[in-house]
Amino acid sequence: MRCIPPSKITNGFTLVEMLVVAPIVLLTIGTFIGVLIYLTGETMIARTSNVLAYSVQDSLDTIENDVALSGAFLATNNVTIASPQGYGNTAQAFQNASASTGSMLIINAPVTVDGHTSTRKLLSLANLPHPCNTTQTSQNQVMTYNIVYFVRDNTLWRRTLMPSNYLTRGCGTPWQQPSCAPGQTGTMCRTEDVKVLEGVSTANFKIEYLTSAAATTPLTNASNASLSSSSRQLALSTTDTAIITIEAIRYVAGKEVSYSGSIRVTRVGSLSEQVTPVP
Repeated sequence: MRCIPPSKITNGFTLVEMLVVAPIVLLTIGTFIGVLIYLTGETMIARTSNVLAYSVQDSLDTIENDVALSGAFLATNNVTIASPQGYGNTAQAFQNASASTGSMLIINAPVTVDGHTSTRKLLSLANLPHPCNTTQTSQNQVMTYNIVYFVRDNTLWRRTLMPSNYLTRGCGTPWQQPSCAPGQTGTMCRTEDVKVLEGVSTANFKIEYLTSAAATTPLTNASNASLSSSSRQLALSTTDTAIITIEAIRYVAGKEVSYSGSIRVTRVGSLSEQVTPVP
């Protein structure tokens, strides 16, 4: 009798099995990677949204602190400026309402000494009317300056404008310093502008002015870009309250993330539109 040898036993997948299994494996891996990318993107979006909300609120808090202690809202800066301290790093004046540059918040504020220390106080002007070496300097006129919030290059900035003789006219050294855009130099550029918030367009920085904290109807003439600065200032002279709205936009993971916030603030400072000392 002839013996038939046993069949050889082989391990692994056949070609047919590979053709069936490979697409399933690739589909599974692709799905896993897709889910991972989605979850990573959603995490980035959530994180950006939280950061954006905090940044907008922090910016509004900064503006509120400045406005609350200011003396007046201005239609245009009343400090004489030279390049590069004006808008666009030129000598161009700032305007609270403009068809080309959008809304700006311009306020007249008191100058202080000693910054954020316990001895901080308002800076009195020398000889108006009392000399600095007397005990009556608290009765003198207070030095003031301009603070400007404006949008440029999709960023909200804070600039300080000081009279040219600000270092020599007060009974002390001013804590505030004139600022310019980062990288700019000039005789009045003692510090850089504060970058308040990125991702803000001129259309997304809005200001409404009201006559009082209880008022509900904005004064349209105060922010009417078609009116002259003198006409806008006439309306602003009757206001002590403003509603500031900021919307910031960021792009992350291929999606737009935005946050909008508003604040209503009333000035507590005495009304003073005059900038002092006058050069």
